[in-house]
Amino acid sequence: MKLNQSFGTIESEIKKLDLNFKKNDYTRVIERSKNLIKKFPNIVPFYNYLGLSLEQTGRTNEAINIYNKALFYNPNEISILANLGELYRKKGKFEKSRELLLKALNIDENHKYTLYNLGKLTLNLNRYDQAIKYFERLYQIDKKFIDVLLVLSKIYMNLGNFEKAKKYLIITSDTFPMMSSADYSLSNIIDYSKDNSHQTKMIKKMNSPEFKKMDKFSLYFALSKSYEDQKNYNEFSKYINLANHEKNITVKKDLIEIEETRIKNIKLIFKDHNFVDEIREKYNKKKLIFVLGLPRSGTTLIHQILTSHKDVYGAGETAILHNYFLEKTVKENFQFDFFKNNVVNYKSIYNLSLKLSSNYENLEKKKIILDKAPFNFYWIGFIKLLFPEAKIILTNRNIKDNALSIYKNLFGPGKMDWCYTKDNIIRFVKLYKDLIKFWKSKLPGFIYVMNYEDLVKNKEIELEKVIDFCCLDWDSEILKFEKKKMPVSSASIFQANQPIYDKSINLNLKYTQFSDFFNKLEKL
Repeated sequence: MKLNQSFGTIESEIKKLDLNFKKNDYTRVIERSKNLIKKFPNIVPFYNYLGLSLEQTGRTNEAINIYNKALFYNPNEISILANLGELYRKKGKFEKSRELLLKALNIDENHKYTLYNLGKLTLNLNRYDQAIKYFERLYQIDKKFIDVLLVLSKIYMNLGNFEKAKKYLIITSDTFPMMSSADYSLSNIIDYSKDNSHQTKMIKKMNSPEFKKMDKFSLYFALSKSYEDQKNYNEFSKYINLANHEKNITVKKDLIEIEETRIKNIKLIFKDHNFVDEIREKYNKKKLIFVLGLPRSGTTLIHQILTSHKDVYGAGETAILHNYFLEKTVKENFQFDFFKNNVVNYKSIYNLSLKLSSNYENLEKKKIILDKAPFNFYWIGFIKLLFPEAKIILTNRNIKDNALSIYKNLFGPGKMDWCYTKDNIIRFVKLYKDLIKFWKSKLPGFIYVMNYEDLVKNKEIELEKVIDFCCLDWDSEILKFEKKKMPVSSASIFQANQPIYDKSINLNLKYTQFSDFFNKLEKL
């Protein structure tokens, strides 16, 4: 049925909106759908495209209003319920999100995007078992829903269920051969010294015509791991250099200069501040432990050990402070006084964000919260002012082993994009060392240094020291932390739920191809 002379049928108008939306022409969709709604306010699909387009342009509050208007005309419109529920999830309004998504699920228990959004919501709440149920059900409905395949493999990987993770990664790799990120994830849980069938598949992919369209760096990183397992260090060296080269092409080239500016500004902020004179205000309801240091220095291991203690809740890598201060500290107008005058505000932001990103029920049962975000080493001075009684543990590892481990790994989008050249790693390590030296001079005795090598060699002795520093009672459960199989979301997934081993000590000695790199690091 034609709407009027100015518009086509409802179906044709929806098709036009859908086409423009898929072309990312959100301005046109917004303009057209507003006109349609003005003339025909009771036709709900028009609201859906308007809301989605407003979301894409960052106008989320407007999108919420539009979705609620749509529900006025049809309270049971499942697409609106699913989209509004997802938007509330993104804004951290989890209860409201859950209410809307469960209502949608009651209307249609097989609605794909409702199940998908409920899965994401339960992940936000760290309710992994429930999330798995939603995603597994969705997989049975649509076995080619790639986002579901990837998220299921990631959940099982984080939980240490590598067989299940492997299952979904193989399905992803076979169903979507262009998805080389699946090959990289798969490479991290395969021991190629025992099974090289996946290596053979990857070489076949590399030699296929489609290889040009793939993320070459993901496949190269995966291939480097396969040769490393086989102790073929020449081929490992070849592919890890190719991997880093290809990845480096995709990132901004001034990132290390930005890091230099940031660290320079942080030092300037705290240059004249005397922490000794700080008034020790009454602490939060919960005490905090921050575990920080260079990535791949043992932060995940310490997190897994300490969160196996009966009184400690592991919040994981929250990145709350990092995300909040990251851009502010490269701006010239971010002064110490401004920060100092807003301490209460920053503290409340941190506490609220922590609650929103945690399993609140479990968090409330524990006396102490552990925040394991490696890059919090930038913010040690900020932490001291925000939380004077917080305990800070700095992990330290042989710098050659540490830098090699960074160079060997592919990190998430936007994370550590400076690390894909050896020269940049050297420059960053120097910046890091200078900043840590600065913090130690400002805060003598405030930072506990946990040496990875000492921990591996004398586990119980070193853990007694760190437990004492954190003012915790001894809990022998921490000596068998690997049996608890706690979720891990860092690059140390495979290692974190295993007993402490020493094969990562003096790792650099096997890699003579990188001797020049190691020599430069040693001189820092």
